[in-house]
Amino acid sequence: MTKEFFKLTTNQLVTLLDLNFPVNCTECEVLSVVVGWIVHHHGYRLPSAGKWLQKVQLSNLKWQDIEQISNFGDLEKLTLGESTDCVIVGLKDQVQSQTCKIVPGLINLRGYEETMVICGGFRPGQGMTNAVQCYNKSKGTMKTLTRVPHVEQCNFGMAVMNNKLYVVGGCYNDDQMQEFAHGFGFCYDPMKNTWHNIAPMTNERCRFYLGSVGNKFYAIGGDPSASMETGDFAHCECYDLDTRRWQVVAPLPGNRMEHAGTTMADSIYISGGLQDQEGPVFDSFYKYETRTNTWVALRSLLTPRADHGMFSYEGKIYVIGGWYEDELTQQRVMASTVDCFDPVKGQWEVIGTIDSPRLYATYSVLKNQVIVIGGWLNGNCQRKCSAVEMFDLDTLTWSKVDKSADRGKSGGQEMWEHASCSIYLPVCTFDD
Repeated sequence: MTKEFFKLTTNQLVTLLDLNFPVNCTECEVLSVVVGWIVHHHGYRLPSAGKWLQKVQLSNLKWQDIEQISNFGDLEKLTLGESTDCVIVGLKDQVQSQTCKIVPGLINLRGYEETMVICGGFRPGQGMTNAVQCYNKSKGTMKTLTRVPHVEQCNFGMAVMNNKLYVVGGCYNDDQMQEFAHGFGFCYDPMKNTWHNIAPMTNERCRFYLGSVGNKFYAIGGDPSASMETGDFAHCECYDLDTRRWQVVAPLPGNRMEHAGTTMADSIYISGGLQDQEGPVFDSFYKYETRTNTWVALRSLLTPRADHGMFSYEGKIYVIGGWYEDELTQQRVMASTVDCFDPVKGQWEVIGTIDSPRLYATYSVLKNQVIVIGGWLNGNCQRKCSAVEMFDLDTLTWSKVDKSADRGKSGGQEMWEHASCSIYLPVCTFDD
């Protein structure tokens, strides 16, 4: 917005727009300064003006916002001028034909890419780790991003709110390999590449679900510390980003851990789990209404599940993976189906099967695909999974990325009892 900006040459402007680094302004402001540069250098009749306007990321724009830029009149003159450039003539149609994606916490998606992050758990030869890795789906590679600033831990809760990564609770071992749960929380800002502490939970817990709704995130159930009072319910609490405090909310019926959860609109959904290591696996399915602070029992799962994944996609709820006990043999059986719940019909249906069921794996959605990472093949601790598998939710088909021969440099890494989720990272994060 300064006079110095208009001194940029054509090549300098194109290079600047092609860099695709994160910016601290909206894409409408980017459009405005490009229009200003064009008019300053060439007036309103430039046949090749579309070459510069094409550098603006139209998918990050809404037409009603474009109409509010200070030099919208200049843009109109460019689009209605004598230029025959289709990019200029069809600018409004292009913008209106696309859905502008809004990501809370980001004012502009320029320079960002949605990707998977994998945190903590165990690695062969390393034991428990606090490493946070990012998965480059296009290249099938993983890269260490940062480390949680705490003792090595596992079975924590992980969630994203306002495009910041929260790692809360979990458990660690002392010198005698005794497990201790804790309630500490940490927040990672990918834009600044920094961590800061948040207030610890009211209760210490591990093997629980952490999910975000609006400006709050919720810790549901889990394996409690010895100091937590237990009963036929699961302790729940929420963290308010504005007050930076935890507050106890309505307990979930049935004390449980190793359950799964997801959020959709203003609600949280919880499925399965078990009360303790020797107890039965649940098939129960609950919905928590955050506005009324109430739990509602929904139709039970088709198959009891513990240590499984659950997510929402285009208005439906899905469960995948996990295990249950055979009633006759009392042996652990890997759940092999992908099940879908329709909230409108209130019914479950099987939509797919898993070719290679895993224990202690993660199932997270990236765009329209479920990314399956790590785990033990068929629950066998001697058969660690290095392949990354993907389930397309539109075509209901599986694909696989297996680079196990190059584990040090590729996505083919063995890991288990970790956590994963999707978040937007600066594109430069993936640079070598």
